[in-house]
Amino acid sequence: MDVEEQIEHVVIWEDCVNVGIEIVGYETEANWLLGCLANRICRLDFHDPNLTSQTATLKAFAGEIKQHYETVKDAYRVVSRIDRPLRDEYPMLSYGHWREITRRGKAKDKKALRAWAIRSTDHGWSVSQLREQLRGNRNVKSADPVKLMRKVVGVVGDLAVLDMEACWKNEADEINDVLLALEAAVDRIDTTRRKMMDG
Repeated sequence: MDVEEQIEHVVIWEDCVNVGIEIVGYETEANWLLGCLANRICRLDFHDPNLTSQTATLKAFAGEIKQHYETVKDAYRVVSRIDRPLRDEYPMLSYGHWREITRRGKAKDKKALRAWAIRSTDHGWSVSQLREQLRGNRNVKSADPVKLMRKVVGVVGDLAVLDMEACWKNEADEINDVLLALEAAVDRIDTTRRKMMDG
């Protein structure tokens, strides 16, 4: 029985939910398969003068299959960076999670990809929560020590005002990232001060 026939036969809530999960699974699997095919296409030589670059090839392919170029490009990027063993290691992460993780930068650093997968899994983040964490983390890492100190002072001030337990649950990772970066900055300052005193 195909899915449309299943839909016509559902009469209880649980069956509706099960068919819904199956349908959503098709879309997720379709994104992975689209990425696999896009990767394969980019590795082939079609001897076509119009397909001289990866971008041109993906755009032509997207047009032929009536998909947005961005959809095909995203699928290509995700599959090229997330191999099947890594994906299978975190089955609770959706294609959307991996799409956000791979948007984080151009580096193909498996350790960074794995670190975000672990954090997202451990915290049970939705795709939008992960996106916010990725944005916040990028800002913290690019900040200089003075900005980090200002951020720590602001966060500590907020902690004093807000309910400690609720605040800690929501901002623990951000606080931890700031404190780690601040600790590294203090270490650099100490090293520089020691060099100045010795030299």
